[in-house]
Amino acid sequence: MTTWRTGLLAVILALTASTGCLKNRRLPITAMPDMPKELSLTTLPEHMIEPPDVLQIDLIAAVPKPPYKLQPLDAISVRAEGVLPDAPIRGVYQVETDGTLNLGSAYGAPIPVVGLTIPEVKAAISKVLESYKAPVLDVALAQTRGMQQIRGQHLVRPDGTVWFDIYGSVRIVGMTLPQARQAIETHLGQYFLEPQVAVNITGYNSKVFYVCYDGGFNGAAQVFRLPSTGNEKVIDVISQVGGLSQIADYKRIWIARPGPVGCPPQILPIDWRGITEFADVATNYQIFPGDRLFVKASPMVSFGARTDRLLAPIERILGFYLLAQAVGNGNGNNGFGGGVPLFP
Repeated sequence: MTTWRTGLLAVILALTASTGCLKNRRLPITAMPDMPKELSLTTLPEHMIEPPDVLQIDLIAAVPKPPYKLQPLDAISVRAEGVLPDAPIRGVYQVETDGTLNLGSAYGAPIPVVGLTIPEVKAAISKVLESYKAPVLDVALAQTRGMQQIRGQHLVRPDGTVWFDIYGSVRIVGMTLPQARQAIETHLGQYFLEPQVAVNITGYNSKVFYVCYDGGFNGAAQVFRLPSTGNEKVIDVISQVGGLSQIADYKRIWIARPGPVGCPPQILPIDWRGITEFADVATNYQIFPGDRLFVKASPMVSFGARTDRLLAPIERILGFYLLAQAVGNGNGNNGFGGGVPLFP
């Protein structure tokens, strides 16, 4: 028994010692002296729209192609002279969901207008107001419900389109703002006369970077995904995630920047003490979309994590062995039901 335990102890010591021989992969340092950094920032290329960006689209001018027939929730402007002084008809009236236009209880029942053109609506209102001998009556289309569906914030869908309900969808993925505006106006031109829209990005959700914290063994344990606004620097990014963790090694921090297709990535080492303690901007690099800011764990934490990973199976097997030994040793008072000591 003593020989078996001596051999097991030798195996454990050998595995523990072997963890000290594990070395980090040597980083290919590719930093260039002219990399954009604090005090010498650069601007990002013109933003290309991608899912899941959020666009603010405003319909500035849109006149439906004639003959336009009113639909529920459309709004028309009505102005009449010579009607009841205490019940004037002047303003914008919305077509009710039941397809009627309500001028007020003083003028009787609501007027059915859904499916009518503007001249037909004017004739219907004039017939209701005949008894008032209204000398002037102006009726115009103020807003269609379609305009309400176009205006507002729109999420770029996974297929690269924005959806305008009854007016269908427009594919704008990979476009700049001017190109997207032109594409939307061209599409809406099927329904409106010379439509004009304003397009802006309110949610830059497609351009992101990552902060990766090493957990001590086998890669990053925590990954933070942050939106890129084009002005972040290393110190900004670390501050956004609450600073360095307690197990971080401030001497081993770098940016991994993906290279073009077929080219290796760039590795930009970070002098954290220089940035924070001495205001040295040499490595306070500007963060670009797609960058990975990697923070390595301290060597002692990595050593402990590797040791725990290697010894865990052995500890489990040893525990089962000791339990089986105790159960098989008779009826003693050692707490396991056996009378023979666990360690003779």
